Amino acid sequence: MRKALKNGAKRVCSVLLAAAMVVTMLPADVRAGTSSANADGTFSNPVIYSDVPDIDMIRVDDAYYMVSTTMHLSPGCPVMKSTDLVNWEIVNYVYDILGDSDAMSLRNGKSMYGNGQWASSLQYHNGTYYVAFNSNTTGTAYIYSTKDIENGSWKKTTLNGAFHDMALFFDGDKPYIVYGGTQIKCVELEADLSAAKKDTEVTLFDITKESGEVNDGSGFILPCEGTHVMKKDGYYYLYNISWPNDKPRTEICHRSKTFPSTEWENKIILQASFANNGRTDGVAQGGVIDTADGKWYGFLFQDHGAVGRVPVLVDCTWKDGWPLLGKDGDCKTVEATMPLPVAGSETKSLVKSDEFYNDAEHREFVDDGTATEETKAAEETKAAVAPVQEKGTDASGGVNSEPAAASEEKVTVELVENGDFENGTDGWSGFSDGQIKQADEDGNKVLQVYDRKNTSSGAACDLTGKVEEGVEYTVKGKFKYVGENAPATKDFNITFQNGPSWDNRKALYGVIKGEKDKWVEFTATYTPGDSDQGKPFDGSQNLMFIESGWASTEDVAAKPEEHLMDYFLDDISITCEKVVESTREELVANGSFTDGIDGWSGFSDGQIKQADEDGNKVLQVYDRKNTSSGAACDLTGKIKEGVEYTVTGKFKYVGENAPATKNFNITFQNGPSWDNRQALFNAIKGEKDKWVEFTATYTPGDSDQGKP
Repeated sequence: MRKALKNGAKRVCSVLLAAAMVVTMLPADVRAGTSSANADGTFSNPVIYSDVPDIDMIRVDDAYYMVSTTMHLSPGCPVMKSTDLVNWEIVNYVYDILGDSDAMSLRNGKSMYGNGQWASSLQYHNGTYYVAFNSNTTGTAYIYSTKDIENGSWKKTTLNGAFHDMALFFDGDKPYIVYGGTQIKCVELEADLSAAKKDTEVTLFDITKESGEVNDGSGFILPCEGTHVMKKDGYYYLYNISWPNDKPRTEICHRSKTFPSTEWENKIILQASFANNGRTDGVAQGGVIDTADGKWYGFLFQDHGAVGRVPVLVDCTWKDGWPLLGKDGDCKTVEATMPLPVAGSETKSLVKSDEFYNDAEHREFVDDGTATEETKAAEETKAAVAPVQEKGTDASGGVNSEPAAASEEKVTVELVENGDFENGTDGWSGFSDGQIKQADEDGNKVLQVYDRKNTSSGAACDLTGKVEEGVEYTVKGKFKYVGENAPATKDFNITFQNGPSWDNRKALYGVIKGEKDKWVEFTATYTPGDSDQGKPFDGSQNLMFIESGWASTEDVAAKPEEHLMDYFLDDISITCEKVVESTREELVANGSFTDGIDGWSGFSDGQIKQADEDGNKVLQVYDRKNTSSGAACDLTGKIKEGVEYTVTGKFKYVGENAPATKNFNITFQNGPSWDNRQALFNAIKGEKDKWVEFTATYTPGDSDQGKP
């Protein structure tokens, strides 16, 4: 068996193509249409009889938006829209691909089935939409943001850690993440949401140490997780799912007048067994939401086995500052039929059948180039994770004692250093009598081109010495033009000038499809060669500029509003792929255990020994005294902060009365104490008496307790 810890490249990306929100099994009487609205102005629970788990929901004016868990499926994290909380349609996806590791791409026998993206949190703050979630495959949390939730592309931010079932929360302009299971914690984020701030983690509560309604002393199947956060009327509210012994899944609520706080009141706000479609499970994990006219509802899920976790909507009644769920706020009755929250909405539908049909208009997929670019960037990782075979052994078991193996890999190179214009106009100049300046537009720093004198007047980016003849480049960006009397639409060219004169130019005609007063995104490819006038490539001067289509001097003078309008640029990118040499290094000297337990030790009172199992030499961990008891591999002096490592291996647990499945963590301790640990939570999805393979990535940094 091969156990490997490999030094990977700096970025890991993925794609696993599948349709999101698919049911594995449906009762015969469930049809393809997904609207649960009835003709008499009511709707039936579940709201969507399909796997839409771990939902989060917001209202912006009269529109409701919802996100869900899609785990291993891509495109991932669907954004759904409704005007009445019942009729939903998919309007966007947060990402096309999350990464391109072997597990995410079904390469080399790997998969991330059941892992991937979990439990998204959706927020709207100061004109920007945010989706935050943790990936159980990468062991990392992400925050995506966009100005346009229905049609926009999303900016990806990778956080410096993993945060189980995370909820993004803005207290004024101060951002937090609330997360965890059993112990619910919070951490403050940097103002730009780029990372968790050091030394800001607070344990808000530990349900196993609480008294009151949420802990009656009988124990738990699941203590608590799945946090949702809100602030209302001077109280901070935390909503969680809990599963007490001998009771159904339960929705609990904590409230406090301050945040972060370690003093919370608690209450059970719904504990109900809901009978429908052959199930009587409890209804929990979610939050509450209001309508524009002041009604309140709870949004939760119910487990339906192979069908999945189906969304359920319940009444919410505020009493004494508590959001009590269920009929008339009784905290125990989920109604099978309820009045529509908002009357008069249009019926919508989602695909939910195994055949991927429904009663909505089918949409044709249009590739915007995003997935292609992410996949290209991900190529850098492929060589780094390939098995390293030692001389005299096979790849299934052995020690890499040879020098680090060299390989070639493709990397994506960015040519534009100031494409977001955060650094003003650095690297840009006015071209052909065009004037440029940094401007604030739609909440972003952008480049404005104004006072244009001719159709070539524009903004030029200096690429001298950066472009090469015969290399393909991808040009992407955002563009908007304005003008009171400007036409409704206008095509613009992207033009490259490779040499000192106008006849060294090569134009990509009409590749920017402009629309007046509207940001449009564009993508084009360009391979330097002869100019449009037949002049050879000249590397003495290389420019790219944006221009409107040629028109005669007379026409421009007669109709300047059609040709010389101001325009704006943002997020300009020019990239190419280059092949570079990389190295990969095996850090585990005895991962096949053919040399006994060399390099390994028992950890936290765990005992270890070499064993023969299924015809192989393996490491057995036995006589464990606590959950941390295990086998430890000494990596002292081998790992470096900020370098991404890939951890792979095989795992099996046994025990006559052990559960059928059990998740295990891979934990790194970079220092002498427990508070120097970083855990890759649930990285190993164990199955009793069965060997399972696992893959995870790890980048050393601050510990889970904030220690450097």
